[in-house]
Amino acid sequence: MKILTLIPARLNSSRFPRKPLKKIFKHSMILEVYKNVSKCKLLKDIFVATCDKEIFDHVTLNNGKAIMTSKLHQRASDRCAEALHKIEREKKIKYDVVLMVQGDEPLVNSKMIEQSLKPFKNNKKVNVVNLVGKIDKKEAINKDCIKVVKNKFNDALYFTRTLIPSGIQNGGFYLKQICIIPFRRDFLKRYINLKPTFLEKLESIDMLRILENGYNVKLVETKEVSIPVDRKEDILKVRKYLIKKLKK
Repeated sequence: MKILTLIPARLNSSRFPRKPLKKIFKHSMILEVYKNVSKCKLLKDIFVATCDKEIFDHVTLNNGKAIMTSKLHQRASDRCAEALHKIEREKKIKYDVVLMVQGDEPLVNSKMIEQSLKPFKNNKKVNVVNLVGKIDKKEAINKDCIKVVKNKFNDALYFTRTLIPSGIQNGGFYLKQICIIPFRRDFLKRYINLKPTFLEKLESIDMLRILENGYNVKLVETKEVSIPVDRKEDILKVRKYLIKKLKK
């Protein structure tokens, strides 16, 4: 598979402004994500997709690749679709899969990426995959955390920021979305031609546009740890986790 990896990032986050440039330890969060993604041997073409020149310059000055996109995008998937179009045009190449890794997932690793891509090798009908992980009720009540309900075929039924009784389905644990999301290239192109939907706008979740239009989102559960950075205090959580991991 020809895979294009895109890391969408912007400075204007309502919950944590300028978070891509905040330091985890030595490096900024966006460079930490870029570095971790680059370790995966399946990936060659990796770009940060951003609407901010400051992020673009920060990445490229640190030997990374970046591409500028419009400031008008409300969803990361739309930003990635524009980046895909520009990169394919410039490189004169057509990809098979577009892997979107959110710029606020600093603990992303090669195993998580490989797990998310596996369904594309086994099933040609899979259009988009979401990595998910188990969480307890304490984390599930956090509205920053996107919860997922699935069917018995491991397809998503719904994504929500609210607490719903899906813990019953998983033996007391809830499933959260981890923003490592590969699309088939042609399906991402189809996605941007779909109008934003009611539930998508209500919940502010990209994947609901897919579900509301009758398409499936395949879920893959991982045991790897994900601590997304939604707010300032999440940086401290990531640091504490990494320090604890180094001591083991």
